Order: sequence, then structure tokens, then C-alpha cells
Amino acid sequence: MAETELLWHQACDILHLHGTTRENGWPDSLNIEQIAQLHFDGDKVRERALLSMLRTEIKKGRLRVSGADHIRGIDHSEAWLIQQLGGCSKSRSPRDIPKVSREAYAQWQDRHQLTESPLLRGWIALPDAQRPTAAVPDTANMVAWRAVMLESWWAIMAEHGPNPAARAVLRWLKKNGPRDKIPEHQPDRDVLHWIDSYYSPQTVTLKTLSNCLYELRTAGKIPA
Repeated sequence: MAETELLWHQACDILHLHGTTRENGWPDSLNIEQIAQLHFDGDKVRERALLSMLRTEIKKGRLRVSGADHIRGIDHSEAWLIQQLGGCSKSRSPRDIPKVSREAYAQWQDRHQLTESPLLRGWIALPDAQRPTAAVPDTANMVAWRAVMLESWWAIMAEHGPNPAARAVLRWLKKNGPRDKIPEHQPDRDVLHWIDSYYSPQTVTLKTLSNCLYELRTAGKIPA
């Protein structure tokens, strides 16, 4: 336990975390920029490469997100004032950085292909061996497009927010769906073309997809 706490304080120095954030110990979630920093502290090239990889994994639905850290923007006048006061700052647009829970990161399949970071090993080390793991959606009896949608829900939320509209979900599936189930060629604006288990082409309308989202939210299978 003491080693885990020591690793946390080392992580705080790298991430420039202070005050109550440091005192509260390892959080349940870290944003992906923090994860990349802790993996390759000082190696900016590999850090940027891992960050790009994490974004791609989230987009493809292979790494679940648990929320986002909102970074506020700085306009030109505020940046100028900071510089006049002796600080160093540039104007920037506001942005959201996806956050990943320790359970989701521990279960990420490609994590084992990376050189293990002692700091992240301290984060992943669960304080309670009985800590529940994240639920895996049951899609065994679903048609292909519904299964893909449910399995990719965290990635869809990462791109379109916690309560995405049916059209946004439709666009996401057309753009990112696995091509053995959702082909790249999608000629109809309000229709999703998909492939069933017999390799036969099928379609689902935007209205049907919208009704499906309502059913899943009502059943508690996706956030309402």
C-alpha cells in the first residue's frame, strides 16, 4: 500500500497536481493526456504517439471512456495579461479530454503490448480485490447493427456527448462501424445499410434506430 501511495506522489509531480487532489490519492479515472504522460514521462514523441493511439481506440469503441476533463479556453487579451505579469501563456480554444477509468484501462486489450509503466501499475492496483469490474453489454441475441451500437456506446458518447441524438448515432455507425457488419458504402441519408449473420444486406431506418434508443434508455442499458 505504501508503494502505491509513493507512486501516486511521483505521478503528482509529473502531472503537476497539488492540494486536495494530491491528498485524495489515486483517482478512479485519469484523462488520456495524463495516461500518456505517466507512460512516457519525458519522451514527448512516444507520449504523443500513445495519445493518438488512445484517441483511436476510443473512437473504435475498444477503450471505454468515463467522462471528460474540460479545459477552459484563454483568449488573446487574457494571454497578453498573463505575459505582462511575468507568466508564460498563449491563447487557446476550450476542449474536452476523454477520461478512462482504471477498470476500463486494465481491461484494454492492447495495454499489454506496451512497456508497462510502474506509475500506471500503481494506479491499476486495486485497493480492494473484490472491486467490481465494468459491465459488459449482453449482445448475444441482438441483430448486428444493434449489437455494434450498444458495444460502441462509450465511443459514441465520447464523440457526441452523453445523450446523442439518433441522427448522430446513425452517422457514427456509418463512419466507424466494423465493415463486416456495416459496409462503408452508405448511399441513403436516413438509412443504415448493414449485413446480417447470413451475409445478406439489410437496412434500418432512422426512425427505427430512434425507437431503439428510446427502448435501450428506458431499459437502463444506456444512460438516459
